[in-house]
Amino acid sequence: MSRRKKRAALVVVIIIIVAAVAAAASIILAMTFFSPNNNNDGTRGGPDRNQTVSTPPGVGINETAGGGGPAQGPVEKTPISALSSPSALPFVDKWVAQYNSEKNLGNVKVTYSDRVDDARIPLLYSNVSSFLADYSADLAIASRPAAAKDNFTYAGSVFLPVSAQAVAVVYNIPALPDVPSGLRFDPSTLYAVVSGNATYWDDPRIKSLNPGTSLPHEQIVVVHEGPAASASDMLARYLASSSASNNSSAIAWPESSLVADSANSLAAMVRQTPYSIGYVDFAFAVQTRMTYASLQNSDGQYLMPSADSIGAAVRNGTIVAVNPAMVNGTGSENPSPALVPPPPTVSIGQLGNGSYPVVGFYYGVFSDPNAAAPGATANETALAGRDAAIIDFMQWIVGSEGQQILQDMQYPSIYEQNNDLKAFADRVLGVKTEGPPASVKQEAPS
Repeated sequence: MSRRKKRAALVVVIIIIVAAVAAAASIILAMTFFSPNNNNDGTRGGPDRNQTVSTPPGVGINETAGGGGPAQGPVEKTPISALSSPSALPFVDKWVAQYNSEKNLGNVKVTYSDRVDDARIPLLYSNVSSFLADYSADLAIASRPAAAKDNFTYAGSVFLPVSAQAVAVVYNIPALPDVPSGLRFDPSTLYAVVSGNATYWDDPRIKSLNPGTSLPHEQIVVVHEGPAASASDMLARYLASSSASNNSSAIAWPESSLVADSANSLAAMVRQTPYSIGYVDFAFAVQTRMTYASLQNSDGQYLMPSADSIGAAVRNGTIVAVNPAMVNGTGSENPSPALVPPPPTVSIGQLGNGSYPVVGFYYGVFSDPNAAAPGATANETALAGRDAAIIDFMQWIVGSEGQQILQDMQYPSIYEQNNDLKAFADRVLGVKTEGPPASVKQEAPS
């Protein structure tokens, strides 16, 4: 190789070496500059890996405020305990399970008990805080019993509708296990049956309402709950429209009738007793595949309980009473939530236009967390841990997730297309509303 060629090759090698060194230096410099531990200018990089990441309340073990990577530890949950009347259990069981599942990264944990029976529910309505304290509970989900009309105290407490309650008239005729449309009853005929005036299934009054149905000549066995049960009261109010009842608010049960001590017991007794008739919450009838009747409403329509007919009853019959302070002219445009209006009710006996006629509400019942100290306004009253947890659970129930569970069980969402109930819920849960809607009916609860 000539001297000139050797010199050219040496120059090429030197250039390659210099380029390689420069590239390596650039890589090292870049790695140093963009290191996560380099916070020289306060903007580049990330937090030191040994630095504790602050997690806001309500963020659980598997999430952080920024949404990336695990938090340093679990957040202690605020437990709240809920009571349930037996007739509400089909809803409450699913509500609690799904709420806890959806909120498993949050700071609320709901437990519940069905220890309270319907016979004791009237005590809840006479003194909410004392009743809940007796059970070490924070809230109850219950129907409204008959006794609540006469001994009802709502000051300082919240009675929030969470679901409709529909009473289905169920029966056990072995030869008719699945009548597609259900036997038909009007108030007069049903009153004759449950009062012991019509004693056989082929009574002419029953046959006249059910032409073409072969009814057996078997004695009717009436099964019922005590008068304190909300279902008994709702059925009695429906039957009060019958002339045979003399507008009585109580049913004169026959001496031969069977008395159940709970909704569960009544459903079991009807299932196990041929030729019996009784009444249960529609959810029980659906879950246990009981046969139930079509009842005549105020428009003369015969309807079975269903999501559509129960929903129509809620829309057509809901009465939302305004705050008494506002009625008396002593309230403000934004009255304190401590002045909670009476609970909304459904007017039984005046339900037509596609409405199933025996419908009421289940309520979430709890002490009003917004009850302000003297001199304080609602906005100045802070919701602390447990009260905030109760509000969160109630908001979830009346929201889309909780109401969807009702629809899954063939019950309607009571807040869908019902602005009166929405305004009431917003009010008692602490969401500001501009006074009651114009369509609110200013009537006292029945």
